[in-house]
Amino acid sequence: MAILSEYPGLEVTVRVNGLTATEYDCSYDLESHVGEDFDEDTLCVNYIESSDDTMYYISVKVTQDYPWGYKDHCLHVVVYIDGQWVKAEYCHDINTDSGDWERYINYRVTEDSRDNFVKQYFRFAPITAVEGDEQRYQEDRLRAQDIGIINVRIYRAIETGAIDNVPSHRRPVGADLELSNEAAQEYAVTHGTRYSEPVQMLSTPSYGDCIYLPEDNGPIAQFYFVYRSREVLINQGFVPRDPDSTPEYSSRSPSAMPSDGGSSAEPAASRYRTYIDENGNEVVDLVDSDTEDHNNNNNNNNNNNNNNNNNNNNNNNNNNNNNNVVDEVQAEVESEIDETDLDVIFAGIQEYYADDDKDPDYVDY
Repeated sequence: MAILSEYPGLEVTVRVNGLTATEYDCSYDLESHVGEDFDEDTLCVNYIESSDDTMYYISVKVTQDYPWGYKDHCLHVVVYIDGQWVKAEYCHDINTDSGDWERYINYRVTEDSRDNFVKQYFRFAPITAVEGDEQRYQEDRLRAQDIGIINVRIYRAIETGAIDNVPSHRRPVGADLELSNEAAQEYAVTHGTRYSEPVQMLSTPSYGDCIYLPEDNGPIAQFYFVYRSREVLINQGFVPRDPDSTPEYSSRSPSAMPSDGGSSAEPAASRYRTYIDENGNEVVDLVDSDTEDHNNNNNNNNNNNNNNNNNNNNNNNNNNNNNNVVDEVQAEVESEIDETDLDVIFAGIQEYYADDDKDPDYVDY
């Protein structure tokens, strides 16, 4: 969980397939990710692991520990992915009166060919490295500095009101994830963000404008998540080399995706993993390792019983008592297998569309 001591109460995490991604601190190497002009007290930079074709979203939380009051300000939260603006939210002091304020940023807004507002959900996708000349390298080198980075900026602001004229959101539906081989290697870029097929929004998002407090000279907090493959994390020394290992996530139980109204849901059962598919549906995947272990134990018991039966046959059935014991054990094991058979569980797949009227999608432009 990314937290800054300068401004308590601001928390940002990235959740991959519904689970909070394990974070690896790389504050020792800030310049290589955010440049030379930065205030270390306002920055939090972490590596996280990315893998091919994996859905993710960003959780932004403002707790009751945040110090409100100065100039009656609000907070303007702006999210950039791969150097591109994707979404923004406002949080006011009233929003934390009865508890923590939390928003899940899991899509960007764009327009389709008919000028309808649509959503596109986030997914990690592999970079395609290609050969190129010096000009291609120099161009891709600039792009590679932004690809593979999630940046959340939080500003103190004074909201000035709604905007009547909705700004255009027209932009390419896809993402260019080709880089020259030299540029990709220079910045160890392995993944970028690909966007899902467009999902039409049920209503037009609303917009507001604001003025940032000039004395802050920019955001009061910035959170960077540098997402890279497991191999890069191994090479950086964050993860031990283990060829059989799988992507690491924290033990925190997954949370069900709330509606755009922003209300938090109760955590899902810890034995099952939830994630949001590219159509915005919440899916529950059975990940009960105990069941697999139990089935393996049952199989071992069956093998032992077969061995016992073979031994009894080799002894020409001279020992009836042993045969009776074997039969009783085998019947008991078969009974356990029947009791532990589990159907594959899918939670009721809940269609996830925003009720935008409840949670205006404020943006700056």
